[in-house]
Amino acid sequence: MILEELLRRISEKVSIGEFQSQIAQFWKQELRERSFLPEIRFSQGPCKKFMDEVMPVAHFLKCRRIREGFVQFQLNDRVPACYLWGTDGKPRGVEVTIAQGRARYHLANELVKNGTGRGFTELQDDDSAENFVKTFQEEPAGYTTDIALASTTKAIRLCLSKKNDGKYDGMDLLIQGPLNVMTLPRDRWTAIKDDLIAAAKDMPFREIYVIGDSSRRPICFQIKRGNR
Repeated sequence: MILEELLRRISEKVSIGEFQSQIAQFWKQELRERSFLPEIRFSQGPCKKFMDEVMPVAHFLKCRRIREGFVQFQLNDRVPACYLWGTDGKPRGVEVTIAQGRARYHLANELVKNGTGRGFTELQDDDSAENFVKTFQEEPAGYTTDIALASTTKAIRLCLSKKNDGKYDGMDLLIQGPLNVMTLPRDRWTAIKDDLIAAAKDMPFREIYVIGDSSRRPICFQIKRGNR
């Protein structure tokens, strides 16, 4: 099973080139066989760590054009999610978190259940279960650019507040959020950057990045820069 072998391999120190090659092999087989379609859609079972930690890091490396070095994933509940080794040979811990993870689940559920879905919701991870049920019982409503930007900013700020802990001191943080060109044009997303830079200023992490959820050409920007 290629997923099982991939996870076993990246739990050891592996070159970034091999890591990206294994990811590409997995998706090539998955697109052909659809072996893990439900688990991928809902980030469950053997695909939970893969979708919530491995793929955001793969998107990040692609977006930042990082091709040299090594990566190793812990694939457990310890922090950080993985370690990256750059050309200087020094490891850095990278923690990964998902913005609007609950909304992602419910959007996927609506799509599977109805064959079509709304693609966007303002619901946040700290909203009540009753609010989720009520929202998805209603007909989809339109949204403006300002609504999409405000919702995503709120979701990322919520991630920052949950990760504001001294145990992460010196690590890097990667936040995957619903930044994609299906919701807004690519250039519109930069409007939230200054607000998030201000929110991330006093976080314990060395560097913080926000990454979109698209694998083809992911949106990515830095909201905290470490001292070098």
